[in-house]
Amino acid sequence: MGSFLMALFGFFKFLNEMLAPKEEESQGMMKTCRKIWDCCCFVCVNWLFNCVNSGAYTFIHLSGDAYCSSALEVLAFRIKDIVLTGVVTILSLLFQILIRIGITALTCLAAYAIVKNIEPYKT
Repeated sequence: MGSFLMALFGFFKFLNEMLAPKEEESQGMMKTCRKIWDCCCFVCVNWLFNCVNSGAYTFIHLSGDAYCSSALEVLAFRIKDIVLTGVVTILSLLFQILIRIGITALTCLAAYAIVKNIEPYKT
């Protein structure tokens, strides 16, 4: 169902681009406003779909419910506990950064130890 919604969204975006007035017909401020509106509208809807999709698939794995009910549950939870959702998102990003730094540091240390103990480079 999530893939269908994304395909439907892409189809509406395609229709908007095909049926919208051509760039030459729009002038000045109206052209700029239309571009900004289209960009903001599609970016917001795309973000909402991605947000609901990722949470819905996680909820499906945890509960075993269908996609639509899981998507509604996730959306209701994210709206109800928006502060908690923000804190968890920020913490997960911080952990991802720390883990990447840790893996990079351990790889560098392991490479240094290996190179230092190889016979031609041994001091």
